[in-house]
Amino acid sequence: MKVHQQDLAIDAISIKRAALIVRALNHPFRQKILRLIHEEEALNVTQLQDLLEELQPVVSMHLGLLREAGIVDVLRDGKTRWYSLNYEYLDKVYGSVSRLRKGVS
Repeated sequence: MKVHQQDLAIDAISIKRAALIVRALNHPFRQKILRLIHEEEALNVTQLQDLLEELQPVVSMHLGLLREAGIVDVLRDGKTRWYSLNYEYLDKVYGSVSRLRKGVS
């Protein structure tokens, strides 16, 4: 299929969203957070702070980016926020990446 200039529509909002997702996933510390949440099913900031041996503001900042990207879900239980992976969304992201890889090859 040949794409003509008039057919090419670039959606800036979608591109910014995709960049946010890639940025959120492409960071070693956030990848550690995701692995830990996956292993435990749900964790709160204090538990992550202890497991990662990192300060609470640092962990919270990374969780905020993951939440903004839609990668983690938050469940509030009183004052505690429990973080879990949004597997349905991650499946969609990985499906999109897989299609892109096939298109590039």
